[in-house]
Amino acid sequence: FVVPLSYVIAGASTEEFLELAKNPRIQRVVANTFTQAVLSSIPSLLMAIPVAYFFAKYSFHGATIVRALFLVPFFTPAFAFAEALFLLFDPQGAVNVILMRLLSLQTPPISILYSMNAVVLAHIFYYTPLAAILLEGGFSSIDQNLMDAAQVCGASSLKTFRRIVVHQLVPALAAAFALVFVFSFLTFSTPLLVGGNFYT
Repeated sequence: FVVPLSYVIAGASTEEFLELAKNPRIQRVVANTFTQAVLSSIPSLLMAIPVAYFFAKYSFHGATIVRALFLVPFFTPAFAFAEALFLLFDPQGAVNVILMRLLSLQTPPISILYSMNAVVLAHIFYYTPLAAILLEGGFSSIDQNLMDAAQVCGASSLKTFRRIVVHQLVPALAAAFALVFVFSFLTFSTPLLVGGNFYT
């Protein structure tokens, strides 16, 4: 990331950078990109935490296959997921048709396509598995002896969670957030396919 960026920066003058930075369109695109990356990263992390905890703490027959299947969305081409979004959330898509029939509505109740919401939804779908795999390592590294010692010493579950679990999970949470943020920030095809007039 740093090396090619350095070459780009080295090939431009300070005046060119300042002119770009003053351009309202560039400012809007950078703000859009940053906003959707943050909004994609936080829910991805929150959804990944229980999944990561489950994979780290429970061993069962076929866990490797389940874990591999869980990673499939991360490798799904953007075009395939865009098509799935269209089939589900288009005005005549499955979700809207079902809701219109159930609630006797005349117009589709859900309209997320061609907006930042569609881009964020796609990123949550893509990057939750990635975050879960990174967080699984964090949950696996928590020292169970410390947890047991805290309970023996009379620490409440909340205090144990805050002082031991959260403390030991911080590096994994930071790594997962950073990776999902960078992937979301650098994405190109998803905003192009489902973002509509939302440019990144």
